[in-house]
Amino acid sequence: MAIDAGASSTPATAASSHGDRQAPRDVSAFLAGVPHDPWRPVRLAAMAGVAVTYLWWSRTQGLVTDRISATVAVGVFVVAAFVGHPWRRWGQVAVDAVAYALLWFAYESTRGIADGLGMPLQLHAVRSADGLLFLGTQPTEWTQQAWLEPGVIHWYDLLLSFVYYTHFVVPVIAVAAVWAVSRTMWLRYLRRLATVIGVACMTFVVLPTVPPWMASDERFGFGVGERLIRHTRRGIVELGFGGFAHDWGVALDWSNAVAAMPSLHAAFSLFVVVFVAPLVPRRVRVLLWAYPITMAVALVYFAEHWVIDVLAGWLLVAASFAVWARIEARWRRRDVDTATAALPALGTLASPTGRTDAVRDPIVVALDQSYLSAIVDTAVPGHDAALAHYRGLLERHLADRIRIVARADHLATSDVGPHRGLLAPVAAVHVAGQYRRQAARRQRDHRVATGADASPPDALTLVTARRAGARELYVV
Repeated sequence: MAIDAGASSTPATAASSHGDRQAPRDVSAFLAGVPHDPWRPVRLAAMAGVAVTYLWWSRTQGLVTDRISATVAVGVFVVAAFVGHPWRRWGQVAVDAVAYALLWFAYESTRGIADGLGMPLQLHAVRSADGLLFLGTQPTEWTQQAWLEPGVIHWYDLLLSFVYYTHFVVPVIAVAAVWAVSRTMWLRYLRRLATVIGVACMTFVVLPTVPPWMASDERFGFGVGERLIRHTRRGIVELGFGGFAHDWGVALDWSNAVAAMPSLHAAFSLFVVVFVAPLVPRRVRVLLWAYPITMAVALVYFAEHWVIDVLAGWLLVAASFAVWARIEARWRRRDVDTATAALPALGTLASPTGRTDAVRDPIVVALDQSYLSAIVDTAVPGHDAALAHYRGLLERHLADRIRIVARADHLATSDVGPHRGLLAPVAAVHVAGQYRRQAARRQRDHRVATGADASPPDALTLVTARRAGARELYVV
């Protein structure tokens, strides 16, 4: 397969000259020669504009606290992030948007359900749990006695107040960023987030819990323990973010005051860190873990939550990530087992024994039609070598290190299509019209530069692989 006129000088092609030229060859170097999507600069500028506008609005007009407005803000960012993408991709975005909106609609509906059921409020059990954890000391009362000075705002009041209010900003930014970067990551993010919110909402309904500030206030009919002050706004107002505090105060009018167990403030702060941590250098991860810990301190100090609420939120996040990592591993195992059952020559692949970062976006590996044909057809020269190489790809896929893709039209050809079971782990990438136009331009430029024709499937495969985010491309 001729990728380019100068292919003979590349390391990938040179390596193949040592043996069977029909063995799989890595031609990933050619991907770098394919231009980026011409809409990419437009998208980057649009996303930056939306992000700056969101932060400016929050700073000057008030924090976006209600889920409808936050969903709209994410929607505007996503529109900016997908400008110029194929129509099929926009269809996926529409489906994802509906799922995301339904998620928050279910969350907002819990207050009405909770009020209608009339479940008994939990107070003494959670207060006793905190006392047991801290050997008879109530951590909320202790922190306010030790740190809080009415009329005086210390540095830690500023820090903790700021961290508390990031709950309304950081998860929104994280959702939008993941959505824009990778649909694979987005689906993993949404599954875990939906599980956290779903379980939390059910708990809010069946186990409504009185927060510390309400428990200490006689006006609500409790008056338990030392009088606690809900002083969340002081620090953020002192920093000049008055709109944050004002809109948050308005939001309290319709919020579910007894949706305290588990704490979603604690859960979301940990969720973002756990999801992002595998994507950043190890030295940065240490700093990230300070975020959920600081959030926990803020929640207790401001009398917003009991410590047991925080621990329940963290436990829920850990359970969600563990369950979905296991489920997704089973899905990969199922696809690989389907492939090995279709062709016993692949042998049995053992499950990976080491830890895998299941939330990391796997490297995309693209397979050319020549590679697919060599796998499924024993008469093709190099079949054994291709099969051995494919087995290695399946091992990497099983370990969640790669995601294998191929052009949808290549998977549907008469020789490859009947063997779909063998290719179960290979996802189809549809070829958009704009990919064909970009490939045609590449061929035209190549013809002008070299005086030779480039094979149309070659250029189209390169463009499709590039637009699918492939970092590796294999041919035979």
